[in-house]
Amino acid sequence: DTLKAILVYPMNALANDQRDRIRKLLAGTRVAFGVYTGETRQWGQRPEGASENERLTRAEFREDPPDILLTNYRMLEYLLLRGDGRAIFRNHSVRFIVLDEVHTYKGALGTDVACLLRRLRAALGEAYPLFVGTSATLQSGAGDPRTGVAEFFTHLTGQPTPAESVIREQTA
Repeated sequence: DTLKAILVYPMNALANDQRDRIRKLLAGTRVAFGVYTGETRQWGQRPEGASENERLTRAEFREDPPDILLTNYRMLEYLLLRGDGRAIFRNHSVRFIVLDEVHTYKGALGTDVACLLRRLRAALGEAYPLFVGTSATLQSGAGDPRTGVAEFFTHLTGQPTPAESVIREQTA
């Protein structure tokens, strides 16, 4: 397996919640996934009944990186800095980086996350992954709200994002 997608959350609780959903979605498949946060143990016994496609310990992440990595922005920074974390990115084929709750990345935190995303892109080398952002509450000023959202996302990720790429909520 090689790392193909990175899902970044602003906090562990959101990453853990999505892990539970992904567990159900990927049950019975060969798509590997796992949550890597400060709560992830270095080693340990796999719980009885744990799916083989879920990485549970840091050792498992290093030895056999998952297809999908769920983490938070702080741990992503540590992974890029530490040798044990960089092993996860070795021989990667990252195509997608998904940023959940992008509306939280504003002000000083937004600047820090923007710099982190540029370091991540540099660490990934020749790969040019697609950044995807999600937010239930991201708003924009006057005019077409997609324009402001696209400008915000372009500044955050460094990825040119046209207004046409912004998908708004559809009401029935």
